[in-house]
Amino acid sequence: MKYLVQILFYTMLAINILAQNSGFTVTSTKVLPNPNGSDPGSNSNYSNLFTSYLEPENSGIYTNFAQVGAEIQNQENINDTRIEIIDNAAQIGVVSCWAEINPSAGGPINTNTVKFFAMYQDPVVQTGTSFNAQARVSFRILYQLQNTSGLAKDLNYLIKFNIGYNFQGNAASGQRYYNVALYQSDVNGTLGTNLYTTGQATANLQIRENGTAYSNVPDGETRYIILEIWAYAASEDNTFNFFKVDGSSGISIGFDDEAIPLNDNLNNDPGIDNLAKMKFQLHNLLASDATGPAMGTTGAFAYNNMDWLNGTSLAYAVSENTDLLNSVDGITVDMTGFELFDFEDVDIEGQQEDERVYINGTANIYQDGVLKLQLENCRIGLNVSYPAPYGPGFSTTGGGWGEINTANSDDAWEAEFDANGTGQVDFVFNSMSSVINNPFYDAVISIVPTFVREKIVGFDIPDGGGVLNYLAEYYVSFNFTNASKSLIKGTQNLTAASNGMARLIEGNPGGDLPVGIEVISPDRYWEFGTTASSFTANITFDLTGVGGVSNINNIRILHREDENSSWSILDPNTNTYSINGNQITVNGITSFSQFGIGSTSQNALPVELTSFTAMQNENSVILNWSTATELNNYGFEIERKNLNSENWSVISFVQGYGNSNSVKNYSYVDDSLVKSDKYLYRIKQIDFDGKYEYSNIVEIHFNEILPGGYVLEQNYPNPFNPTTNIKFAVPENSNVKITIYNAVGKEVGVLVNGQYTPGYYNYSWDASNLASGVYFYEMITDNFRQVQKMMLMK
Repeated sequence: MKYLVQILFYTMLAINILAQNSGFTVTSTKVLPNPNGSDPGSNSNYSNLFTSYLEPENSGIYTNFAQVGAEIQNQENINDTRIEIIDNAAQIGVVSCWAEINPSAGGPINTNTVKFFAMYQDPVVQTGTSFNAQARVSFRILYQLQNTSGLAKDLNYLIKFNIGYNFQGNAASGQRYYNVALYQSDVNGTLGTNLYTTGQATANLQIRENGTAYSNVPDGETRYIILEIWAYAASEDNTFNFFKVDGSSGISIGFDDEAIPLNDNLNNDPGIDNLAKMKFQLHNLLASDATGPAMGTTGAFAYNNMDWLNGTSLAYAVSENTDLLNSVDGITVDMTGFELFDFEDVDIEGQQEDERVYINGTANIYQDGVLKLQLENCRIGLNVSYPAPYGPGFSTTGGGWGEINTANSDDAWEAEFDANGTGQVDFVFNSMSSVINNPFYDAVISIVPTFVREKIVGFDIPDGGGVLNYLAEYYVSFNFTNASKSLIKGTQNLTAASNGMARLIEGNPGGDLPVGIEVISPDRYWEFGTTASSFTANITFDLTGVGGVSNINNIRILHREDENSSWSILDPNTNTYSINGNQITVNGITSFSQFGIGSTSQNALPVELTSFTAMQNENSVILNWSTATELNNYGFEIERKNLNSENWSVISFVQGYGNSNSVKNYSYVDDSLVKSDKYLYRIKQIDFDGKYEYSNIVEIHFNEILPGGYVLEQNYPNPFNPTTNIKFAVPENSNVKITIYNAVGKEVGVLVNGQYTPGYYNYSWDASNLASGVYFYEMITDNFRQVQKMMLMK
């Protein structure tokens, strides 16, 4: 079996040092060599970093911080990385080390982070070839602390560890460990009494220890503390070696003049997205069975499974935003049973990547070992970038989803994570290890309540063809007319069946529509995927429950690659259509992607209000609004109230265009106002048949004090679906432009672009035609620029 492995020995530890409102002040921070690693008394000074391949062309490299022995004034960092492709990308050797120190001096330690990273990969090579690897990180930090409390005080410490460890292969136990220790010291950095040490650690480590470093330190006197970092591994010839130590969520150390409780988080909170309920650091999710689809021209193959390896896999909460907890102590998660059901090659101008989906997983969240929340039918989608020279070598990105198993979940936890009543959650991958065919994945994962329900089912491609009917639950069925269950993408693999999946999303897909399509259904769309290299299928889509369909003959099935792509029509001249009641069958489908329901005409088009704004102009308020499409639109009632009123008043009516497929702009001037009051406005869109719908509300502060500067406020509500308000202020006559961008920086709309007089403005934005996700809005004037972030959740 060949492996495309990018990371083999990996150590990344973040050490946060904190003295929270302490009577002790850090007066200097120095980085020192580590002369011994684990043997006090040694006379040799190891370099801060060392990397080596035991081959003539890869001699050892020694690297040191620029300010070794001197007081650090600014951030210091060093790194050394080499990648060796031995045969093809299925055989990669890697050795890399990296370290960073952020100094603290001149005040109480608020945030002082020490990070280091070391790794090697030693693949299997032919007998007789020497390809041993070594990687080492070794340094000390000397902290000088002065008692500035005015009284004699004890100097106390708290040290916290969350470290993941993994080793695979052959190496002597004394050559694959890490050690972090805390010592008393002196001005010269001489080691004194050991306060805490991990010893030669070779396992996952989650621990908190506190104690007294120095007793009864007189006021004004100075004491010294050494933090020692050591990580080392050396491989053996002709064996696959994997070693990883990962403390990227932090080794936190706090100093104070009072005893620090073990449950103190030392202000080491990595933060959490405002929508997320909990964030986890995941180590060593096991990937196995590398007999899946071929990964481009790399010579490697995708893993078919991702699972939990007891004793090696580890995931613990690093932050939370719930009403259930006061800390993340004792909160862990495991993730099991994921299977590969979709794999798509991506080649952009010769840069190779792939997109893959694993489904059927389970995630269990525990508190002190007791199951609190179980998520089933989980999905993980990954975008995997290949290393140079095959691809751009970017980090792996991804996300996922899961259903709450109410029978196995605590009621309070279920209510907390199911804030929107969908019974489901999303996984957001804040980061993920940039590995390919590395059998162990690391990630930072946030769990977020979802606004949109979805369902997913996996299946085996019928050998030789056959029907798979999922109409009852997923509104789709497949008739494979040409398929081989053993034909895996990129290889003829006779030991594993080709898989497929169908995912139903019950929401508005958004996206740019093709010419000839007037509207896309906001009720549902699908995503299909497979690991099969080729097939032909007739797919039946059931439109039962899809609103606004008056003439099914004008319905077209649309497809696109993903959320960032534009929709295209499945042309009836190429893929013949057949209609049976509410079902449309499209024949001759030979590739899977996302599919939606579009209409050419004679189906109900809503009056799509795209904007609604209010702005003050001297003694009046100008209301502007626009529509993208209209059907059966009689017109708009203008309603107003001030904050002291309970009821809305109709102040005017504006005639609509009836039916329209183009943008229409409307305006109304309200000049019957009382000064120094706040007014609320809304418009009531009325159909010819009497049906109506209200816009969202905009407000205006009439005749209030003019703003003293430019302001772009955070949108409200946020998150939103599908409309939100954006407020801004200008202190002078200004050209103002506000542009909306998606998460990858593509412009999706211009909301404001023109001359504005001094005042406060409120803009209502409708994102009905866009997909869920993060968006940015940027305000630019002649003298001002600001960007805000918002979240659309459908």
